[in-house]
Amino acid sequence: MTLDEQLAKMRDTMAKEIPAEIREQMHIENETLRGSGMLESAIKPGDPLPAFEMPNHTGETVSSEALLAEGPLVISFFRGHWCPYCAVELYALREIVDDLKALGANLVAMTPTLPEFNKAQIDKRRLNFPLLTDRGNDYAAGIGIRFVLAEILQKAYANVGGIDLPTINGDPSWTLPIPTRLVVDRGGIVRAVDMDPDYTYRPEPSKSVADVRALVDAAAA
Repeated sequence: MTLDEQLAKMRDTMAKEIPAEIREQMHIENETLRGSGMLESAIKPGDPLPAFEMPNHTGETVSSEALLAEGPLVISFFRGHWCPYCAVELYALREIVDDLKALGANLVAMTPTLPEFNKAQIDKRRLNFPLLTDRGNDYAAGIGIRFVLAEILQKAYANVGGIDLPTINGDPSWTLPIPTRLVVDRGGIVRAVDMDPDYTYRPEPSKSVADVRALVDAAAA
């Protein structure tokens, strides 16, 4: 089953479980983000990737400099382990790690979630790639994909979903990243960007493998 098929199945399930008024507010937020100009001003192909240093799930610092020294880099920004769509994507991304390694590339995922919660996810989901903590979504803000969750949804997440983002993220801002996947060449230049304010849609992992393969083929030509 493709990631798109899994996400479609998840949308059907969530449509039955989430109250209609909350689903409507989620739709409004998605469209508000789409019309806000964020997509146009966010990081684009051809932009240099801002350098980063972030803790992984064990607290060890991981840097973009070290990762790019090894080869191309795929970065997936996700909202958190509490998001079922993010969980489905994380499972799917496990399947491309070996393909990326064969191409000399690395995969990391970034989330505002604190390292202790990320460690639980690494263990539970048997993830074979690092989860990095972008505290306060500061890095996401730097590349133009951070937004503040609408107040009405903050209350719905907390009161209906039991999602305590201030505790999970160690940050009271109620900010989230727009789900985004970047492919970066070893020179630190972004070559592919997949981004959608509707968090229920994600690009197929195979697309990122194809994007990396194109970089490797171009470098060998």
